[in-house]
Amino acid sequence: KYISPAGQAGRAGTDCWNHSCLLPWVGLAEWKAVAQAPVTDGELSRHFLQLLSLQKMKRIMMEPGDKTETDLPSLRAAAASVVSSGRAAVGRASARWWDGELSTLNGETYGVAHWHLLTSNLPLLVPFLPPEEVTYLAEVVITNLLQKGTGEVRQDEGSLLSIPAMCQSLLSSELLPEIQPLHHAILLGLTQRVRGLTAAPSAELPTGLQLARSGPDEEHRGCSNWGLLFSPQDSSLLDAQSIFSTIKVSPLLTLPEERLDLLSRILDLLSTLRLDCLSNADHLQCFLLLVSLITTLKPRSEKSNISKYLQVLDKCYFLLTVLLTGANEKAVFRLAHAGNILEKVLAPLFLMSSELSPSLESPAWSELLHTLQCFLSNFIQKIVERKQSMCLNLEQIITFLSNYWEKAMAKEERKIVAEQLLVVALLTLSCVVRTALQQSEKSRHKSRALPPLLTQLTGLLGSVLQSRFDRGGLDQSFNVPCVTALLEAELCPREEQSDGTGEGRIPDKEGLKHSDLYQSICSQVLQHLATSAHDLEPLQKQLEFLQVFCSSPELCSDRNVKTGIPSILGAVKTLLAAPWMTSPFVRSLDSQLIGLLTCMSERCTDHQFYLLVKSITQGIEVANLWKGRHPDVVSSLILTTILLKCSSRENAEKTLWFAVPQIITALLALCKKTALDEHLGCKITLLSLEALAVLIQQGEGMLTNPHHVTLAFDALLCIPLDQLKLDEYAGVFQAIHEVLFSIIQSQPKVLFNAAPTFLKCFNRLVLSVVHKGRQKAAGEKGMTMESKVILDCAHLVERMYTHIAAKPEEFAMFSAFMVAEYINELQKVTLNADVKKLLAAGVYHLLDLVTENDLRFLNASLHLGVREVFKELYGDYVRYHKSKRQGEEEYTA
Repeated sequence: KYISPAGQAGRAGTDCWNHSCLLPWVGLAEWKAVAQAPVTDGELSRHFLQLLSLQKMKRIMMEPGDKTETDLPSLRAAAASVVSSGRAAVGRASARWWDGELSTLNGETYGVAHWHLLTSNLPLLVPFLPPEEVTYLAEVVITNLLQKGTGEVRQDEGSLLSIPAMCQSLLSSELLPEIQPLHHAILLGLTQRVRGLTAAPSAELPTGLQLARSGPDEEHRGCSNWGLLFSPQDSSLLDAQSIFSTIKVSPLLTLPEERLDLLSRILDLLSTLRLDCLSNADHLQCFLLLVSLITTLKPRSEKSNISKYLQVLDKCYFLLTVLLTGANEKAVFRLAHAGNILEKVLAPLFLMSSELSPSLESPAWSELLHTLQCFLSNFIQKIVERKQSMCLNLEQIITFLSNYWEKAMAKEERKIVAEQLLVVALLTLSCVVRTALQQSEKSRHKSRALPPLLTQLTGLLGSVLQSRFDRGGLDQSFNVPCVTALLEAELCPREEQSDGTGEGRIPDKEGLKHSDLYQSICSQVLQHLATSAHDLEPLQKQLEFLQVFCSSPELCSDRNVKTGIPSILGAVKTLLAAPWMTSPFVRSLDSQLIGLLTCMSERCTDHQFYLLVKSITQGIEVANLWKGRHPDVVSSLILTTILLKCSSRENAEKTLWFAVPQIITALLALCKKTALDEHLGCKITLLSLEALAVLIQQGEGMLTNPHHVTLAFDALLCIPLDQLKLDEYAGVFQAIHEVLFSIIQSQPKVLFNAAPTFLKCFNRLVLSVVHKGRQKAAGEKGMTMESKVILDCAHLVERMYTHIAAKPEEFAMFSAFMVAEYINELQKVTLNADVKKLLAAGVYHLLDLVTENDLRFLNASLHLGVREVFKELYGDYVRYHKSKRQGEEEYTA
């Protein structure tokens, strides 16, 4: 039987210096001498020996067949030697950099090179390392990241390597969760540091943290989850339940700012650690630790300490939210009843409401409220989805919140912080329950159980909001969204009832419970609309409230003059007429305005909608410009565009389209007036063209008279392009292009008879781009703002050429004339190369429509110089475009 030399030496011994499996012709004595020989360049030699050890491990693992008794000890010895050989150097090299070149490896950079070697081979090394070595690796990662601060690891030295940067990369990599021992060791190291920061006398230390600080026993070290707080068997759940039951809501532990900063950085590292893929035991341990922090920490009286305390709480609730979305989120709900868990997590905030009062204006407080809302939403959503004692848990939570409010009312202690917390909790509960109720039309069990809960929630939330409103009026950033959610929750059971009966929404005999609150909020919203300058989010919230308000016939009726549809429309017009209202700002409000006008059109009677349309159309008459009422024209133009985008009922739609001829005539008059008077500015022109484009686009199948569409061409032809400033030129060019695009896409019948006029309007765009796209002078270099604008306009021209070529029936007979016009203008100027390339690509599509007779006509009619330009263009067309198109056609066939 043949036995190879490599096979004889390949079974390496357990000595880490034995590399006979790699080089079988080198004897054991020589390897031992190499390992023991003192060399001048010790760092480089050690680095090479570590590489040999890694190669040895790969060789052993790749050998076919079963492993022998010596293979596993050899792998363990090799892995341990690689890790331990550079411990001291890694500890000294935290602030060093290495460029990755062996020629620069010395005593200062050896630690960085060694750590780079380890992190590059972790999947190979970690399975064979003892727990102590894995703990060492985790400690290096944690120590370096905490020294630099989370997210502050900089790589401003180019491609140089450093230990903190590699640790940050390792922590955020997707590979780390796959290396379970190291992932668990880092988690354990971070949690132990948290427990070290919360060290206190045993009488004050929370029970969860006391138990968590106890070291792991030897029995647990032998299992795969060594070092855990509890064993990975079924008893771990019992231990976790016992620990959770001993956690008491007693915020007594205050920390100085330095410890709060360090605790915040540790929590940042935990959030980077991918907590959504933990094992059951780790999941429970982390959850208990976070709950213990929330129920134990207490801020000091200084504002800076309170702010840092809020940041820690914010990160704790964020991590709890992550755990709720993890793979083992079901383990959390086995600790106790969901209502008990939520009570324990929320109670400390209410107890600390007095201490947190100085932080109301702090950004950290608003961030905490947002994070808390996300946590509550996820938690309550899980309760609804699990369908296990759903009503009992929800009733327990509502009872807890209701008891607190009743106690506060009895003692007349209405703390603003506690009220905001109460509103956030009730608001989140009502939103989740309302969503579940809307999605449960087919589930009788849910639909019967949830409406009473929603009624109870709306009653409690309405009482809290009414109390806040009576004392402090309207808080734009907080109260309006809350009242909107309250109104939606109160209307939700009515919608379900009306949907079930097949009839429209019918008001209950008792009416809305908080109609006075809604009316008061609506009145203040209408007053604030005109003064909410430059604040986008509050405006969006106010418009959303008005939309929900208009959906209720009981609230928005003819009896309420101050909050009726005319008052709401007048307030919106005042808002849109504000001088700071720009086009991008209006686009940000587009969805809210469409929803509001849609709701208003559905609520109106036929006569009311006629008056609404009449009010808007009167606002866009050119006589308003003569009277100096430019803001009214601007707001009416915006409302016209929004109203055309709305989906209305049949009678309202007929009323609107009966007024379309009057609207088109008014838009044409506005374009002509603004073209003659430069002082009116470009804003009205842009809004008129935008309204015209939307009208033509929405009028597909509705505009029966072609004359109404052809009036749009008159508006386009009267607008001067050469006299506009650069920023105005880009907007007007794009607006004209959108009108032409709407015609070519939505009005094919009109286009068939009006193709020459269409091409006349489009040719103005082509000539304008050719004139403005001239090549720069010799001294001008680089891409200027003007050249970028012209390049964008050339893109639009190219697109329109493509659309024209896709309509051969309408434009085939005009293709030769269009090419001739382009060539005549091209011969007069020297175009910028990029602009010329785009325009030529568009003209190539036109040449696809040109016949042989058209070619002979062009060659005969063009002047000599122009003919040369055409020959060059046609040659490029045949070389670059026609051959490619023919190849594509053959491939398709």
